[in-house]
Amino acid sequence: MPGMPDIILKSPVMGRFETFTKGVANSAAKQAKLQTAIARLANPADSLVQIAVDLKFYSDKAAADHFERHWLGVGMNPTPFWPSIPSAKITAIIRGGMLQVCQLVDDTWLPAEFWWVMSGQPGTGDWQMSVSKGANQITAIFHTPVVPCGNIPLEEAPNTWVVLDEAGVKTRHAMRPVPPAAKKKPKKPPKKKKKSSRR
Repeated sequence: MPGMPDIILKSPVMGRFETFTKGVANSAAKQAKLQTAIARLANPADSLVQIAVDLKFYSDKAAADHFERHWLGVGMNPTPFWPSIPSAKITAIIRGGMLQVCQLVDDTWLPAEFWWVMSGQPGTGDWQMSVSKGANQITAIFHTPVVPCGNIPLEEAPNTWVVLDEAGVKTRHAMRPVPPAAKKKPKKPPKKKKKSSRR
């Protein structure tokens, strides 16, 4: 049903980066990609959007439009989630946080997991990242103010739960925005069988 998502989410691009960090120890190609990410993130003049596109975390610039317009508040017709926070501040935090994650993955070859937690009140400047090295993984969390999402369709996140007081304490699946439906290729008509000629 439409409404406000819960305070904890995982976006598709976070999932793609998590997948990339698995098995880095056994993949020369992933290790090289990680070194490229570290070098480019360390350069403040290098666009975060272009880095993500070039390293195939987005298929193209159009696919990165949401990150560019809503998260960073730049690009064509920006509609930032956090209009009271300067784009340069958010960009610098994401750059620094992602650089820390990449360096830890490179040092330890542990996989990374990402979460977006809306822990600040709307209209505040409470925007930060936390990165933690555990025994089995690197955990990175984007801490942001709540985003008023309007009348968007929501669905249950199958692997995430929240415990809260809704007329009594209860545990339920976290609600997340319904991801855009993947475009299905039109089915090709079945091939006609050739009639065998009888002599």
